[in-house]
This record gives sequence, C-alpha cells and structure tokens, in this order.
Amino acid sequence: MKKSILIFLCLLFGVCFTLNIKQTADAKGHIRYNLSEDGVLSFYGKGELKSIDHLINYEQKESVKMIVIGQGITAIKKEGISHYWNAKKVILPSSLKRIGENSFCYMESLKTIEIPDSVTIIGKGAFSDCDSLKKLVLPASLKSWKKGIAQDCPSLSTIKNRSKVTCHLDNCEGWRIWKVNGKKTRVLPKKKTARARGKKIPITYDLAGGKRTGKLPKYYEYGTKLKLPDTVKRNGYEFFGWYGEDNRLLTTLYYIDQDTFEYTNGEDDRIKLKKIKLTPCWFKFELLNNKEGTVQITLDGSKNRIPIVMYEVQYSEFEDMSSAYSESLLDVRNKKTVMEITNMQRGKVYYFEFKTREEREFERDSWMGKKKIQVN
Repeated sequence: MKKSILIFLCLLFGVCFTLNIKQTADAKGHIRYNLSEDGVLSFYGKGELKSIDHLINYEQKESVKMIVIGQGITAIKKEGISHYWNAKKVILPSSLKRIGENSFCYMESLKTIEIPDSVTIIGKGAFSDCDSLKKLVLPASLKSWKKGIAQDCPSLSTIKNRSKVTCHLDNCEGWRIWKVNGKKTRVLPKKKTARARGKKIPITYDLAGGKRTGKLPKYYEYGTKLKLPDTVKRNGYEFFGWYGEDNRLLTTLYYIDQDTFEYTNGEDDRIKLKKIKLTPCWFKFELLNNKEGTVQITLDGSKNRIPIVMYEVQYSEFEDMSSAYSESLLDVRNKKTVMEITNMQRGKVYYFEFKTREEREFERDSWMGKKKIQVN
C-alpha cells in the first residue's frame, strides 16, 4: 500500500513539474509566461522582462506565432525577446517604458510593430536583422534613439518619427536609399516620415539551349521578393527553376540569395554584387514502352550544376495522381538514371511525375513534368 502511494505521488509530482515547465515560468516572482497550443506566447506580471524569464527550447520557439506583453511590464531588457523567427505579430502594453538592446533582433517574420507612447528609450539593435520588417512607427514620447536600432532590415521601407528626437537611418551598406520630402538623407528629423527604396541590380540570363516564351525581369530591387517566372522552354526538357552563378537553385529570388548577403569575417558581400546571372534548370524526362508490361523511365539532369542525390517517380491510372505508387531511383550516375517499372497492366494509360532529391539546400519537394503513356 505504502509503495503504491509513493509511486502515485512521484508520478503526480512529475506531471505537475512537466506542465509547469511547458506552460509557465517564474523569474524572481515578477514575470511569468504562457505558451498556448496555437502559438501565442504571453507574458504577465510586473517589472522588467529579461531573457532568462522564459527558458524556451528550440521547438517551442519555432511554434511561436504571436507575442503578447501584458500590462504591468515596464521594460524589455537586453535580448529579452529575440530569435523568435516565426512570430509575425507583437503586442506591447501601455505600461512599457524601455525597449532594451537587441530586444527584438532576428524576428525574421515580423512585418510591423506599434510602439506605445509610453516608451521613452529604445536601445541599440532593438529591431536589427528583422528581415520582413516593413514599417516602424516611433512613439511621440521617445527621448533616446540609439544609432542602429533597426540595423540590417532589408525590407524596411517606412519609418514614421512621431517624436521630438532626430533619428539615424541605416542604409544597409548603401543598398537602401532613404528620402524625406523627396530628398536623400541618412537622418530622420523629428515629426517626419522617411521612405526607402532598394538599389536595383541588373539581371542577365543564360538560357542554356532554351528560349523565352514571355517577359523576364530585368532588375532586382534590394529588400524585395522577386518571383521569377517560368516563361522559358526547351524542346524535350522540363523546366525546374533557376540557379545563379554560385550554383544555388533559386525558385524564388529572395534578397538575391541569403548566402550572398551574409556577413563574412566582418565584410559585407553585398558590396561585391554588381549583377545577377541566372540559368534555367533543365531536366530530360522520357517514358518508353521497353517490353510488354514494362515502362522504361529516363531522367537526365546532367545539363545542370546542382548535385543530384536521387530521383523519385510516382505513377497513377488517374490524371489527378490519386492512388499513386512511388519509386525511388537511387542509381544516379552523372545526374542520369534509367529505370524500369514492370508488371504494369497492358493497354492501360498511366500518368507519371518526378521530383529530385539533391543536397539539402537545393531540395524542392514538388512533383513536376507530368507525362502519360499507354502500356504495351
């Protein structure tokens, strides 16, 4: 009996401890947090919010979609709420007075934030490296603006200064051009609004045996997302996407290429980029009736510079690819492979699609090149 009670108490303690870690935490009795199942991270209590007030693991951070700072919290200390890369919205209370250094840095999905008029101080790097941040409105109560609070925010195009202090504008190493009342500037005066545009970089194309079927963009503007069209074709080949001279596949051109725009040894590679040269990724995909009840599949990506690890093929009797079977083509040599699918029903029409498996950074998980064949 005593043993059973002891086991029950141990289990109960374990459950309570787990729930407490998952749902709330307490730092010196001041600030608590709650992470809901739908990704809302809420803070409540009184005083200053510090980074140690919420020891959240990687998976939990990844699940956060919105952050709510509750009434009673007066300051967000250094790196208090940073690296929540999937959080799209932040709600701040009217009790907040100070936003500390690097408080919201690396919030990659945050597009806009409304800072309440109670805030008087914003620390250096508070919104640095927020890739999606487009608009920042500074409160009328602001008394101190540290240089570089919004450093390396390539999408930032509008800063409205409602305060009486003059603010520094980051030009992303010359890649963003700020203007106030139509004049170029690096300083935002009090009670003014600054707007920015990114520099335009010319794009050239090597179609690698293909031809245009429509318009292709001539320029890329820094800080924007440019969707590259598939307005190219090549007889006997399937179009897969675009890649640049650095061999990275670009289905969507995002800040040209994230690797190109990383800081390396303290030097910004952006200053080296003068133009962009893009090449289409072509794949030859053929189906042949090799013998009775057998379809021979040929896949050839040898014209591309991307490294192919394997191909995958799916086939179905239905055009919508329902009830499809899939096969992995592992014997890839020189980016080419030939495979046979046997024991197929003669006289029936089958639909085939393929996709590639490359090195992780190139991987594109979508089927393409749908073809049909009637089996002999």
